[in-house]
Amino acid sequence: MKMQARADHRAARGMTMVEILVVIAVLAVLMGLLLPTLSRVREHSGETTCASNLRQLGAATLAYRAAWNDHLPQVAAEVAPGVEAIVGALFGGKRGELAFYGINDIGADRRPLNTYLGPDAWRSDDDGDEYIDEHVPAFLCPLDRGLPAQPPFYPDHVLTMYDYIGTSYTLNDHALDGEGCWTLVPARTPSCDATGRLGGKMPRVEQPTKTWMIGDLPIYNYQVEPWAGGLPGDRLQRWHFKKVQVNLAFVDGHVGAGITVPRSSDDDGDGQIDQNTTRFYTFLPSRDWLEPLRLEPPWCHCGP
Repeated sequence: MKMQARADHRAARGMTMVEILVVIAVLAVLMGLLLPTLSRVREHSGETTCASNLRQLGAATLAYRAAWNDHLPQVAAEVAPGVEAIVGALFGGKRGELAFYGINDIGADRRPLNTYLGPDAWRSDDDGDEYIDEHVPAFLCPLDRGLPAQPPFYPDHVLTMYDYIGTSYTLNDHALDGEGCWTLVPARTPSCDATGRLGGKMPRVEQPTKTWMIGDLPIYNYQVEPWAGGLPGDRLQRWHFKKVQVNLAFVDGHVGAGITVPRSSDDDGDGQIDQNTTRFYTFLPSRDWLEPLRLEPPWCHCGP
């Protein structure tokens, strides 16, 4: 009887181990099935928050335009010794780490849109502290995956653009053809204006429902780049579902989410990037905005 009991015990013990192994295998399969789903849920949640931020920024910008005679929020900073220009990244957010264009000098108290987001009192840049741990939540997109290393201003892999330049979002201040081809912020650089004026009133927009005003930084992913030999580059900013997609706040105030950004090119050979206007959005205040105003390239719209 004792020998039979021991045999039964061993058999029961063996069955228990098999059952444990089966359970572990089932759990591994379930985890394999669930992890991609959970990842997609997080991505969708991040895109929803990102779009919500843009609605907040868009509403604040409409209030800013109403108060400032249809000017977009804009700040001039030194971009070269003795030369100032409007820097789009300074429209709002916090102080960044990039040691160019005033990014690491101009903090939340001097970035103009912040005042229109709420009653928060931002620490003054004059307190002498070079690194301020400010946080302006509306300017942080949860999908912000920064920028892979690229010359000349991104020597290391940038984890988030929010920490690097102070914002995950940007103004529509120039076309994909380059920094000099201004769109909604006039005469961004003195070279585009014989008077040396910087900034100004937003031009009349032909299609307010299609012209984007604020967007995720990957909207400029395929911009013409000096390091790419004056050709469209690829900043590798695949924030949304590992694709070059963006959320955009438009001039009329509505927000579009999950919009695909096509690769830039000059398909018709006229010297201008054709993807400034797509089926879903446009950088340009009017259809003929980038008609060449100079006899020699690079062409850009430099205002009336």
